[in-house]
Amino acid sequence: TVLITTTTTLPVFTAEEPLRMLVVGDSLMTLIGFGLVRQSEKLPALEVKVATKTSSGLVRPDFYDWPKVLAELVAEFRPHVTVMLFGGNEKQNMRYQGKSLEPFSKEWVAEYARRVSGAIDITTEVGGQVVWVGLPIMRSAKFSETVRTLNAIYTRVCADHPGATYVDGYTLFADDAGGYSAYLLDSAGRRKLMRADDGIHMTNAGGDRAAEAVMEALSAGVRFEP
Repeated sequence: TVLITTTTTLPVFTAEEPLRMLVVGDSLMTLIGFGLVRQSEKLPALEVKVATKTSSGLVRPDFYDWPKVLAELVAEFRPHVTVMLFGGNEKQNMRYQGKSLEPFSKEWVAEYARRVSGAIDITTEVGGQVVWVGLPIMRSAKFSETVRTLNAIYTRVCADHPGATYVDGYTLFADDAGGYSAYLLDSAGRRKLMRADDGIHMTNAGGDRAAEAVMEALSAGVRFEP
């Protein structure tokens, strides 16, 4: 298990024995995945595999069966850590036991939480860990409200799951007043365009910002040898 820390030793990864990181999610994850690949280019002890699918999620396995794909990826790549982000396409009716559940109804939320937990289990059941990246604040106030509803589910599921760590993507991309801003300061203090023109997706700088937050979440429980 990777992210469990003790007072004595942390798991050590090297260029010869790198930490294998699987990055999965919808289109919002794609540029974060590229950011994590850039992290691996600076860090020989990190190996990153990115597998994202536009318009996908956990609500519509008929469109893209993430549990099946994820199980195959985990079996093939054997990740120490899987980084996940879903939610960009989830506010739609969910087919469940022959019924169509309305988005954010009590039944919908319960079944969606079960699916989120199940996705996490696919990695943790074989000894890996999950870092779940919450959705960022959006330019649209209405979309941001959807994001907060979904993030509350992800937060709760991760809190109940010993193998999962939640990264708060919402505040990570909010300005000092808690609002949306396309431009934010990067880790070097430079003002950078973080969000795409649609007010939803990331730029490369935004991908780097999220990737740095993921690496920070890992740093508590992992040591990389140069």
